[in-house]
Amino acid sequence: MDNATDIAIIELLSTARTADKGINLLLDHYGSGMYGFILSYIKEEMDADDVFQEVLIKVLRKIGTYNGSSALKTWLWTVCRNESIDFLRKKNRQMKIVDPKFQAYGNPMISDSFFNGDEALRLLHAAVDHLPTVQREVFYLRYFREMSYREMAEMTGKSEGSLKTSFFQASKKVSDYLKTQA
Repeated sequence: MDNATDIAIIELLSTARTADKGINLLLDHYGSGMYGFILSYIKEEMDADDVFQEVLIKVLRKIGTYNGSSALKTWLWTVCRNESIDFLRKKNRQMKIVDPKFQAYGNPMISDSFFNGDEALRLLHAAVDHLPTVQREVFYLRYFREMSYREMAEMTGKSEGSLKTSFFQASKKVSDYLKTQA
């Protein structure tokens, strides 16, 4: 691990008296991405809020188990993923991508007189929503969060090759869906 911010987060979270500062730094650096990732699993915002709080509690409790063998970001996203899956398993619900109004994927697209960014974003979300669960997860992590295949492999336990295949298949399905909507 060579990121000074990650080192600071870990050190601050590791001590009870500095844990608040650690959480604030974690939220500043990774919070929106973590929350967006949780929303990619859980459609309801209130449920996602609850899961996000559980993730933060788990991170505080388990920071001592982080051994630096993977990037802190990868470890955090793994905690988010596992907590989201556990929540859905408990609720016996199917994983779905969030509603575009939550904008968990990032900034809204710019519109001009020839291009309607809101409509394009809505179509992209609809296309991703139609993907099978594994392809949806890989597409979200790669396209919207720009996560490397190595990081995804560490997080999911799947091979980089299978993740690349899933992303390729997902990209093709998204492209085909968008072509049918044009």
